Amino acid sequence: ATNRVARYTNLSPGEYTFRVKASNNDGVWNQAGTSLQLTILPPWWQTTGAYILYGILGIGFLYGLRQYTVRRERLRHELNLQRMEAEKMHTVDQMKSRFFANISHEFRTPLTLILGPLEQHLRETEVGSKNYASFRMMRRNARRLLHLINQLLDLSKLESGKLQLTLVQGDIIPFLEYLTESFFSMAREKDIRLLFYPEIEELVMDYDEAKVQHIVYNLVSNALKFTPA
Repeated sequence: ATNRVARYTNLSPGEYTFRVKASNNDGVWNQAGTSLQLTILPPWWQTTGAYILYGILGIGFLYGLRQYTVRRERLRHELNLQRMEAEKMHTVDQMKSRFFANISHEFRTPLTLILGPLEQHLRETEVGSKNYASFRMMRRNARRLLHLINQLLDLSKLESGKLQLTLVQGDIIPFLEYLTESFFSMAREKDIRLLFYPEIEELVMDYDEAKVQHIVYNLVSNALKFTPA
């Protein structure tokens, strides 16, 4: 009659056949009836293209995860190698420092024994004589050698964290002049004119005499070494 509507909700995607049978006014049914083929399309996220896209994304995710894992393992391996190399270098540096310290002690003892009699000869020799000048040069070179040995000892102390400052307060200008004068004879031998010319006459400050001596000796000795006549 007038109710010609049939509702089917929540149908899964697929092929369907809608069949209808009817009867006439006498109640005789048409057993054959009629039918209608229907196709319910899936939503876009359930289509073949979507599944292909899901597969590509899944493969890409697994590939990216694999690459990330490989890079992380490689980085971890490189860090381990660097750490082992750093530990090895640290061990070698400690061995070198101990070696330098031992050798420096071995050198310093006989050098100190040489300086003792040399100082005695200087006190007993007449000032201005030829021997006195020779003894002074010998003492200066011996002290310089002792200074180099002490530098090696300071290096080992520095690397072990035991090097400390011994500060004194005073005018550093005369001290710098005294250090520079130690190189006058070396400069003359190389035909170099060496002068000490301070821009200020006095500078009272706290300083470590040994450390300042190391600095000045290194600077001036390198300057004389690389300066032509």
